[in-house]
Amino acid sequence: MKKNENNIDKLLKLEQNYIDEEKNSECLDVCLKILNEIKSLSHNEKFSIISKIFLYENQSNYVRIHLMHELFQDNNFIDSRAIKRKYYQLLIDSLKNGNSKDLLNEKNEIIKLFENCELNNFEEIDKYIVNFVANINIKNEI
Repeated sequence: MKKNENNIDKLLKLEQNYIDEEKNSECLDVCLKILNEIKSLSHNEKFSIISKIFLYENQSNYVRIHLMHELFQDNNFIDSRAIKRKYYQLLIDSLKNGNSKDLLNEKNEIIKLFENCELNNFEEIDKYIVNFVANINIKNEI
């Protein structure tokens, strides 16, 4: 486990460097590597590491939204509605408290959708995030 922890620490430092340099795509790539490294950890350990990523003050909204998309696509991270609510609350808290100025319209829409969703019914916000990520990926391919 020590080797895994050391690799996660290195990846978190690399991610912080990319945040500081405002290299969102590279930052997201590192975050995806971190997710791969922590798949086998307990839910609490995963949530603790993912919280660090989301709660960096200068973390981009681009990375936060893409990371949330990755999380709810993988049963290793979100395997119940209660855990999904916990991760969505983390996303919302990070969007409200972060300093990132990118994707402000998307940020505000996600916050609104979350605040208007019925208890543990995330269908609308899920659709919004899936469509957003799909549209970004299409734009990047063109």
